[in-house]
Amino acid sequence: MADVSSAGIFGFFWCFFYALMLKSGMTILDYLLIALFLLSAIQVYIFFRNIKALSIKKSWQAELNGLIDGGKFIEAEHLGISLLKNNAKDPDLQYALGYSAYKLNRMEEALTYFNKAVSLNKYLATAWHFLGYIWFYDKKDPAKAIIFLKKAVKYAPSLSRTYNTLAIVFDSLGETKKAFSILKKSVKKHGEDANSLNTLGLLAFKQKDFLLAEEYFKRKIELDPSFDTFSNLGNLYSMQLEYSAAVSAFRKAEELEGTDKQIKYWLGSALYLNQELKEAGVKLTEAIALDQNFAKAYMQRAFVNKKLKNDEAFISDYNKAISLDPSLKEKGDDKNE
Repeated sequence: MADVSSAGIFGFFWCFFYALMLKSGMTILDYLLIALFLLSAIQVYIFFRNIKALSIKKSWQAELNGLIDGGKFIEAEHLGISLLKNNAKDPDLQYALGYSAYKLNRMEEALTYFNKAVSLNKYLATAWHFLGYIWFYDKKDPAKAIIFLKKAVKYAPSLSRTYNTLAIVFDSLGETKKAFSILKKSVKKHGEDANSLNTLGLLAFKQKDFLLAEEYFKRKIELDPSFDTFSNLGNLYSMQLEYSAAVSAFRKAEELEGTDKQIKYWLGSALYLNQELKEAGVKLTEAIALDQNFAKAYMQRAFVNKKLKNDEAFISDYNKAISLDPSLKEKGDDKNE
């Protein structure tokens, strides 16, 4: 933009000085030198103007990013909107506003800002990523999400989180093998990250490759020992009837997230299957305390009470479970046989 403006200004002055030259008798060389001097002055002015603009941008961008990094998304949004008047064509500002709107769960606004960001800078891969993410998780349109996610990996081939989301989208369309292949190639080429390893474990689990799933879950835990991956590992062991290992995995999950009713339910179920009945009852009771309407926990505790020969407690829990979820009656009848 600076070059076009300089050429335009230079052209104007050249015409002006050429007309003046015809009247004054000065040579073309004299006026050319004057014109070149003026052009140099203009370019110096533009250079320093751009430097000043860049300095100003770095200042507000640092303040804006600081608010976002600190989780102050409302404040970031207010600052971003105040900056729009003079910076509407700045893709980084549009992206920051999109991200703030996304974190504030205002997806339509987020889409508007992210679309504006990529229209101003098509190489802004993270904006393409969030467009795909929102179209999949919020708009429930996997086909459109894939278009945006592919744009993201086109402009940033090492953006691992995009490959992870892309794999999840393909899996949702029933293309689990393709999803696994895409993500496996990404991890091999760009290195391992925790989210991708967890997703690879889930995809391997879904394809009933339990040994490979276990390997990925363990590698993920080495990078990030999170409760969700320990839970995945526990369910994997339960599927293979390795109840003692399942109990150990669920205990780890509970250590990391002690207020999750589902983890307590899984742990209670694994303890029941491992014949640790009293502790199973304790964990299932804790799950129910977190959710008084947790039908499956009542049903599982009913089976614990039945094995412990607590007949009244068994009948009470069983009736409570089917009153909350009548579909459990059939499962209960199966276990009673």
